[in-house]
Amino acid sequence: MSGGVTAILLAAGSSRRMGFDKLTLPLAGRTALEYALLAFLRADVTDFLIAVSDATRPLAQSLAERYGKPGLRIRLVEGGAARGDSVYNALLLAEEIAKRGIGENIHLKKGIIGSERWGEKMRRRIAAELAARCLAEPSVILDSIAGALARGSGVAALPPRDTIWQGETAVLERDTLLAAQTPQSFDRSRILAAYEAARQAGVCATDDAAIYRRAYGEVHFTPGSPRNQKLTTPADIPLFEALLTRRACRSGFGEDTHRLVQGRALVLGGTEIPFELGLLGHSDADVLTHAVIDALLGAAALGDIGIHFPDSDPRYKGICSLELLSAVNGLLREKGYLLCNLDATIVAQRPKLAPHILAMRQNLARALCCDVARVSVKATTPEGCGPEGELVCITARCVCSLEEYEP
Repeated sequence: MSGGVTAILLAAGSSRRMGFDKLTLPLAGRTALEYALLAFLRADVTDFLIAVSDATRPLAQSLAERYGKPGLRIRLVEGGAARGDSVYNALLLAEEIAKRGIGENIHLKKGIIGSERWGEKMRRRIAAELAARCLAEPSVILDSIAGALARGSGVAALPPRDTIWQGETAVLERDTLLAAQTPQSFDRSRILAAYEAARQAGVCATDDAAIYRRAYGEVHFTPGSPRNQKLTTPADIPLFEALLTRRACRSGFGEDTHRLVQGRALVLGGTEIPFELGLLGHSDADVLTHAVIDALLGAAALGDIGIHFPDSDPRYKGICSLELLSAVNGLLREKGYLLCNLDATIVAQRPKLAPHILAMRQNLARALCCDVARVSVKATTPEGCGPEGELVCITARCVCSLEEYEP
């Protein structure tokens, strides 16, 4: 998806019913806020606004630094005292972004706003690629958008399956009840006007649909899904972890060897290491990064490094192998894969590599847009045995696992 969509993530709430900040909660290896951000990255959104509090600002800032790059803008906006204030602050900033031509549509984690100009192809891509992360089925998002396009609002909802009591004296008729879900989609100009009117009247609501109904008298409901769960209380955590860990995983293995020669720099994991010998190769001959690349490509069944970056291509002569790794990471995302973890081992008699391991891990993690905790690098000596032990070459091996994010 090209420019024209701004994703607004609401990360300024108190998570009162959870008892602690749910957005910083690790779920199957990632925080809830990171899952939300990744959902939009998969859809090629290039403009983000994250409404933050003092508590969530460090996490949001770390995600902005990790995933932000030229052409991908992640901005933080101050949240408000209440949820509605955060939505309003983000909407105002998004409106300014739209006026400057950065984007004409606003996409909230809570729903889609300003989707009136989206064509059928874009709507289907949003549904297919975002739904994989928010646990909703594609049809839920499509129907919600269609409702906003046709009638100004589209709020996903389900009839309750359980008997609902009002206190201890009355049973409510299930046929007359609906449980609202997300996404909630609205025409941007109408929802912004509704928020303006509510603020002028001193009305505060915890639900966008309630604000919209107050202004226009009705809300159009669209079919929800039992899979479209909400993370609200500690009791929800096991369900979310079960759903997230059920995603398909793939494993890969990579190995590479380069000859040691005079007159070349020794580069391992993007780190230049002082030594009298260097590795011979068409690129910088970073044997560690090459092994990582082959493991990732193998896990995704996408060939090997020679297919994607042949040594006969002058574009790759002397190139930093971390650039190649970054390109492979982009390819993996396009195909629907994210790194779970990788574990690499360097086999070298000399030089001593222990002082440089952390720098290697950090460089690899930066190129892969992941936390350094997901990247393990070790070094071992062959005790003088074999070509590595005789300083003829250095070998690196890597195993990795990828998460497959397909609906």
